[in-house]
Amino acid sequence: MARSIPARFLNCFLHCVRDSLEHHGKPDIIETIAQPLGFGFDVDLGSRDWWIGGHGEVMLQAPSFNRGLTGWWEDIEPKTFPDILSAELDRGNYVAVQTDWSSVPYGKYLGLHVALFKHLSADGSRYYILDRMAHRTERGFGPNMCGWVDADIFARAFQRRLSVFRYRINPPGPTWEEEFLRLLSSSVDNMTGSTGVYAPHMHIATGLGGIRYFAHAVRETIKPSYYRDKQLEFLFSVRFQDNIRTHLIGSRMLLSKAIRETLPTSMAERYVAIDNHLRFAINQWDELSRTMMTAGSDLSKLFFERVSEQVSNCGEAEEHLVMAIAAQLKKGA
Repeated sequence: MARSIPARFLNCFLHCVRDSLEHHGKPDIIETIAQPLGFGFDVDLGSRDWWIGGHGEVMLQAPSFNRGLTGWWEDIEPKTFPDILSAELDRGNYVAVQTDWSSVPYGKYLGLHVALFKHLSADGSRYYILDRMAHRTERGFGPNMCGWVDADIFARAFQRRLSVFRYRINPPGPTWEEEFLRLLSSSVDNMTGSTGVYAPHMHIATGLGGIRYFAHAVRETIKPSYYRDKQLEFLFSVRFQDNIRTHLIGSRMLLSKAIRETLPTSMAERYVAIDNHLRFAINQWDELSRTMMTAGSDLSKLFFERVSEQVSNCGEAEEHLVMAIAAQLKKGA
């Protein structure tokens, strides 16, 4: 069961999709939401705003799943939302939403984010939602990250932007083994096809080259005058931990579980080496995340040197992982 993947290792969109599939009783959730590997590092030089991502950002904008699940984002007018929500709920579907979160009282610091609308009150005045951000601040949210909120708190946000995720569950086309091989092939493409965009105020680097650039940025661009900087403290002690957990560790956990729990034994045995590399890479990213937990009390030259070294270790683990995948693909399924 995909429930064995803790929600903290799924980004907000995959969390919403997983809960929707569980609502439908779909038995092959791990197979359905498994994604290719990826890495991205974005740097806004003006604001010193850094972001670590994986394949999830690509998938959020252009959703692509397996095992017959198709979905798309649809921009709608706010006045149509109650009717669309009601119609989808009547079909048995939950509705994932993107909006201008900065206009929602509890979301003023959010950028890209997705919440899942599960129920509408009889009078239309309240929504029952899954929202991993709201549950931290809003009353009535339980450990399942769900709770009732007044509809009017979204009024301003919906006026500025409102996109709903429509999905349909169809009979699978290709076999799961064929889809899994496609995930592995895309993983190699994503990680070896490194790209870099170095505009005057924005640097974006992806793939294995992006990991190397991340290590370089930590080692070479952070000056002693920044050691007491609250922005850096936030990035390393809060944001990067969440980025690593939900965008990097989570996707690798899904592929590892897919190998060990969903493939026929005869096929899974051929991917033992890949699974070992996946789990080693997960451990390296987790070790980096744990080091970053000390950022609040330890922003120093030694701290950033240690982080840079561990990022390089992650890059080496990822390189060996990609080489193992490529070698297996060359051998054939």
